[in-house]
Amino acid sequence: MVEGQKNYVMAMDAMDASNAFLVAAVDSGGNTEMQGYRTSNGTSFQRTYLPAATGQMSMIMFTSVAMLDASVIFMGGMEIAFPTTKNTLWRSTNGGASWEVVTATLPEMPEKLVVLSDGTVLGASAGAIFRVSGTTVTTASIPPLGDRAIAAITMLDDLVGYAGGGDGPTDDSPGTPYGDGFVLKTVDGGLTWFLVADGLSLKVQTLSFLNEERGWIGGSGPTAGALYRTEDDGATWDPLTLPPHPAFDYEFSMPFKITQHVDETAATTVVGVKFFDCTRGVASGVACIGGCDTEEPTFVSLVWNTSDAGATWEFDPDFETVMTGGQLMPEAKKLSSMLHLQFPGINQGFLAGQHAMVLRYDALSPEAEPGPAPDTCEGGNNNNNNNNTNNGTGDPDGSDSGCGCRTGSRAPAAPALPFLVALVLGLALRRRN
Repeated sequence: MVEGQKNYVMAMDAMDASNAFLVAAVDSGGNTEMQGYRTSNGTSFQRTYLPAATGQMSMIMFTSVAMLDASVIFMGGMEIAFPTTKNTLWRSTNGGASWEVVTATLPEMPEKLVVLSDGTVLGASAGAIFRVSGTTVTTASIPPLGDRAIAAITMLDDLVGYAGGGDGPTDDSPGTPYGDGFVLKTVDGGLTWFLVADGLSLKVQTLSFLNEERGWIGGSGPTAGALYRTEDDGATWDPLTLPPHPAFDYEFSMPFKITQHVDETAATTVVGVKFFDCTRGVASGVACIGGCDTEEPTFVSLVWNTSDAGATWEFDPDFETVMTGGQLMPEAKKLSSMLHLQFPGINQGFLAGQHAMVLRYDALSPEAEPGPAPDTCEGGNNNNNNNNTNNGTGDPDGSDSGCGCRTGSRAPAAPALPFLVALVLGLALRRRN
């Protein structure tokens, strides 16, 4: 991976603290090159082979990934060979060393993927949800959504799952406000979906469900990022309050040293949320601090944690202390959109985004991992041995912690003091004391 403000992690999935796969879009002399990276130790990423376009004047845009295990990885995207396109699902059975086409007949470009325990893949695009079993593609039955887009999908298990989305600005309609959100539910493994919530005052871009009662959704509201919680499977939703990014100063040289001040700023979008049990969770977002109405806005990122089911949240500043690695204006890297939150467990996680940068979280005082999720959270919090954890947020564990938005658009008790390391260029920076 190469440093640069135009370089982004486009999709990422972490199945555990050691195994993760990502696809990055990297600027190469004005052209965009798609690059794949894989880690098997959780600290260093190695570049892997990606499928190549099959004809002249053709290219592939990879948009989504999901890991079944350390060897089997699925990747979705679109192959463009002017004037035709193919919406394609690829599979690797050797950890990304080689790939095969599962199908090139998906109804739309897959923007989100979830893989079930038997290898069946569920995918979501803006206007459709589809299921791929073997090589058979089935378009799911969903209620009419009008012009609204699906932006998030997750599964509690192989049968029960949720998807969400809403309205917002597009290339054709940049003035459309965020809102008119919805949440869909399936109980038959993704074949049919029905509405459990509609007309919400945000576009749902991430969701996390612990069971069929308690869940959280986040995304973009008309004026700021928003996060909500349900206790009744989506029938009603309570808004939650997230602290803003604190004011700060940063320095950069051009070639003279310049100090810039950034005021306290509320989140523009909540891009990720993940709960480990009935009370402990983590969320992430981005806040626009400049050029918000232009094609090149500037963002800072935010990470919060909660120990009371989201009733209160604490801003976690530690991740920014390791965003200064590399040679390209180190301090200015704090002005980065970190759009992908991946927490496969309560003690380890990843945050990835702009500059093709990946941050790793390690709890200084590890806690016992929660057990299976309870059917209900009534009666107070369940302890560490009663609650849900599974693997990465792209897998069927009840959360989708990806952005679901266009890159660059405006669009627990926390584990004891966290430790984050920046993983850039496939190398792990040394731990700070």
